[in-house]
This record gives sequence, C-alpha cells and structure tokens, in this order.
Amino acid sequence: MPRAPSALLLLLLLLPPAAAAQAPAADARKAQPDENRIFATTQLAGQRVSVLPVGGVMVLDGVPEDSLLGAFRDRRAGLRRADTLLANALLERLPDITWLTPDDVRRLARRAPSLIPDADRMGQTVVRSAGLREVPDPLRNQARALAALANGRYALVPSMLVLSREAALLRADLVLVLADPRSGGILWRSVAVGRDATAEGALKRALAAVLPAALP
Repeated sequence: MPRAPSALLLLLLLLPPAAAAQAPAADARKAQPDENRIFATTQLAGQRVSVLPVGGVMVLDGVPEDSLLGAFRDRRAGLRRADTLLANALLERLPDITWLTPDDVRRLARRAPSLIPDADRMGQTVVRSAGLREVPDPLRNQARALAALANGRYALVPSMLVLSREAALLRADLVLVLADPRSGGILWRSVAVGRDATAEGALKRALAAVLPAALP
C-alpha cells in the first residue's frame, strides 16, 4: 500500500520553483523621475515658445539595425525626423501656443551666428540630469539670446532621444524641459516614454503620453 505524502512534501509541491519565484519580469524597468509627466499649458496660451532641436539620438545595444529603426538608422536623418515628429505633435496637440519649430530656431540662429553658433549644439543634452534646477551655461546664455531674437520668453529643450529594446517592442525615451532662459529656471520636466513595434511609432507614443490632445 503506497504511503501518503507528508505535509512537507505537499507544501514543496505547491510552491513555485525558486528560480521562477525570484526572477524579475522580463525587461521590467523602474519608472524614472518625472516619467510621462503631462505638459501643463494653462499659463502658455498665446505665448511664443522656441523649440530647440533634439540634442541627439542614441541607439542602445540590442536594437536590431533593420527597418524597425527607419530614419533613425542614420544619425543625421534620425535627428531631423525626431525634430519633425516633435514639431508636428506640438502644433497638432497644442495649437493655442505659438511654437517656433526647430527649423525656425535654426533660421534665427543663422541670423545671429555670434550669439548662437550652432542651434543643433547648444548643450541640449545637459537637461537629462534629473536633479537639475536651473539651466546651466552655455545653454542658458544661448537660449536667452534665442528668446530675444524670437520675441518670446520660453524655450522647450529636448535632450537626447534614447532608443532601446523592451521585450518584443522598441522603447523611446526623450527628456523634455520647459525653461525660462531669462531666469534660468526649469518650469517643467518630463521623461516622455513610449513603446511600439517601430522607433518612429515609439517616439510618437512617447510624445502623445506627455502632450495633452487639443479639445475639439
């Protein structure tokens, strides 16, 4: 006659394997400070805001170099495509604000090369730091000169776009900062995060997550 299993054996059979119990979920990441913090527009209706060019594009290891990257396979083309997607999202979703797009900013910079030598290299990537309270120089000085040329007060500074792999999807992370160049103060900061099958789709979802849609 077979022996009845002991209580200890039953307990062990009911418990999940230790490796499975201790293994973290695949590609799980902790939320970053200010992740997908919504852009507040109440105080900006009717204002002119200069949008600096995206500071750079970084493709991390593990992202396949195929059609999923699209224009982002090439650094220069990727920067311009990121600028276009950002400008389109701002103009479509927040039409009550007068946006000077990255292309507008480049044209203004060419009119004053002694003040803004290169609109694409103003030091935008410095705003990636989560603990930043004020915009440092030389970005602050150049953004102040740009605000004067644009006859506006505020600047939207996009840092480096980071593309990575998360499970079966591509992930886009883009730090966005709204600054007052005159005081150097940072008024809003958000890490826009989006996921999609393609790099462009991931960036679009990231921007949609932080920019409220215009009311019909």
